[in-house]
Amino acid sequence: MTIGIATRGPWAGLAAYRALLSAELLGRGEISGFCVFVWRDRLGTLNHATTQRGGTLGLRLPDGWAEAEQAALISSGPDRAEPLTQFLPWDPAVGLVTGHRLPTSPLPDGQPVNLAALAALGQKTLTQEGLANMLTQAPAMDAGLICMPWDGPVLAANSPRVASRGDTGSYILQDAGLACAILHNSIYTADFQGDAMAGAIGAIACETMGLAPAPLGMATLPDRLPVIASDHEAVELDMTGTAIALHSADPAYFGPKSSITAVYARTAIMRAGRQIGIAATEAFADLGAGQLRARPGLALRSFLYHRTQP
Repeated sequence: MTIGIATRGPWAGLAAYRALLSAELLGRGEISGFCVFVWRDRLGTLNHATTQRGGTLGLRLPDGWAEAEQAALISSGPDRAEPLTQFLPWDPAVGLVTGHRLPTSPLPDGQPVNLAALAALGQKTLTQEGLANMLTQAPAMDAGLICMPWDGPVLAANSPRVASRGDTGSYILQDAGLACAILHNSIYTADFQGDAMAGAIGAIACETMGLAPAPLGMATLPDRLPVIASDHEAVELDMTGTAIALHSADPAYFGPKSSITAVYARTAIMRAGRQIGIAATEAFADLGAGQLRARPGLALRSFLYHRTQP
């Protein structure tokens, strides 16, 4: 498994989802395949969704998931062993355990380490030191865990083997009742790697839950977007982060119907006449009659930009 995410706070469901979506948009590697998403609503009701392919795009989510105040994800490449929920177990009375690499790795007694950690959470005996020690019990254990009780601190640790890989990243923030924890490996991007990658997507999750604006902003293509002939390249956003116009000098945007890069790398991102950033990821659309038509699916319609202005 490539990435585990746990969030607690206002809009934690949306925060966890956006963190994974950001990793999919930014990164390359074993992502956008299987995903398990678990969320707990304000009444304490637990829900979950799974997919074998597509990551965030493959999930079919009912109403109410975004507003959940506790949520977690685990995701990696496609077609993993069923049942997928074995990789993110939960207890309605206790909490949940996500992670990366192989969170179902067995302890010397044969018990999966994620289930042992969940049981220890239920006994209220698990500490950060205890989790780290649990992950050293088998010399070659290939696992990293994030343990989120419904109340109490979120814990996260890698086994020594995982910690020695050199391609891992982690992000943990706890601020009163709000928390965000991310562990990942093998996700590569031109701008971010390791802890910097985890920090970039963690900041997006925390912004979603009401903390400070993240260095990366998230924007979305509408169903249709007009293209305006111009001597410069720019994408205009409204206050909600939705693109409202694309300015371009490229004649390809005014040619016959085709598929095209709607948001080009490093293009200026504008709002109300001033530049607020530059595109960090690209988005693609179908072109016809001077309009871009977004392709189906939230992930394909979203893009990130480096903020240069609040």
